Amino acid sequence: MSGGGFHERVGTKRDLARQLQNYADKPMPDGGMPATAPSIVGNIAQAVMDLGVSRWADRGDAFYGVGETRAELPPGLYRCVEIPHIGPALMKQKVETDNLLELPDDAGAEIIAEFRHFWKVGEKFRERGFLHKRGFLLWGPPGSGKTSCVQLLTKRLIEERQGVVLFLDHAHLAAACLQMARKIEPKRPMIAIMEDMEALVRR
Repeated sequence: MSGGGFHERVGTKRDLARQLQNYADKPMPDGGMPATAPSIVGNIAQAVMDLGVSRWADRGDAFYGVGETRAELPPGLYRCVEIPHIGPALMKQKVETDNLLELPDDAGAEIIAEFRHFWKVGEKFRERGFLHKRGFLLWGPPGSGKTSCVQLLTKRLIEERQGVVLFLDHAHLAAACLQMARKIEPKRPMIAIMEDMEALVRR
């Protein structure tokens, strides 16, 4: 894929570390200073469920589950992170899709058409006792259009359905953030992106 993968398009790990450092350096309400580096702790998902989260707290570009404050995430692309003294959070990322065009590519056009159809048939899923979920596994050599297709789906969900897109790159943290997002907004249009499945499974 020319121009790097989706991970590079939405921000490198160095950019993410810089964002987390900025939040970690901010004084906490009690006057203390949090640790300066994020860590992945065990049993995060259960901790989130035990918090009784029901709304989003807004701390600049980071949003995390709390008892009160924000009812909905702003539409956009987010990366799952952990903020010291806060826990699992969603860090908003930039979306750069202005230069993308929908070309008459058979595979990409079919996926986009299926994506648009999927959001219209939620009631039919429920009538048949199914969860309204849909997955796409994109496979192919670099330059075959996988990243561009994901970017177009991201743009459509955000602009057409005011949805939320989550970029997942760590299994345990991904589970915690997905549980938190669905507990707070169970019906929000949402995409979960796992760009490198092999690396994710190994981690």
